[in-house]
Amino acid sequence: MIRWGSLALGACLLLVLAAAASALSCRQDERTLDEQVAQERIVIVGTPVAQRRDVATFRVEERWKGPVLPQLLDVQLFWAGFHVGSRYLVFLHQAEPGEPFTTSGCDPNQLWSEDLAAARPIGATLMYEPVVRELGGRQWVPLAAAVGLLAAGAASAWGVIAGLRRRENRNGLPRVVPGDPGSG
Repeated sequence: MIRWGSLALGACLLLVLAAAASALSCRQDERTLDEQVAQERIVIVGTPVAQRRDVATFRVEERWKGPVLPQLLDVQLFWAGFHVGSRYLVFLHQAEPGEPFTTSGCDPNQLWSEDLAAARPIGATLMYEPVVRELGGRQWVPLAAAVGLLAAGAASAWGVIAGLRRRENRNGLPRVVPGDPGSG
C-alpha cells in the first residue's frame, strides 16, 4: 500500500513540476519582425554598458518605437541576459510612466545584425552615435599606421636628443657649449 501511495505522490509531484516548467517557458513566436515591432510599445537599439544581477544599463542608440528616452537607461531583466558591449534590438515594457523599464527572455530581443539594419522602420530615430564599432576588415589599418608613425617619431626625437648630448668634436674631446658650466 505504501508503494502505491509513494508512486501516486511522485506522479503528482512530476505533474506539478511539469506545469511550473511549462508556465516559465516561452511560447514560440511566429510573428515577423515587422509584426513584433508593430505590436510592442517601446523598441530600441542599444548597447549594454553594465549589467549586474537583474538590471542592465543600456546606452540607447536608436528608437524604433516609443517615447524619447535618456541616453543611459536601466532595464530590469526577467530571465534575460545580454553581453556588455554588444549591440541589440531590445523590446521594452513599462507598466506606467515613471515605472521601471523591463524586458524578458521571452521578448524577441536580438543581437544586432545587418539584417536588422535593413529592416529598420522608416520612423526610426537615431538617438546617439553607437559606442561599439567592430574593427573588422581593414578598419584597423589607420589606427596601426598612426601608432607606428607616433612610435617612429618618438624614436627619432630620442635619437637626435641622445646624439646631441653625446656628440664629441673631431679631437675626441667633449663638445663645449658656451654658457654651460658643465661642458668643457
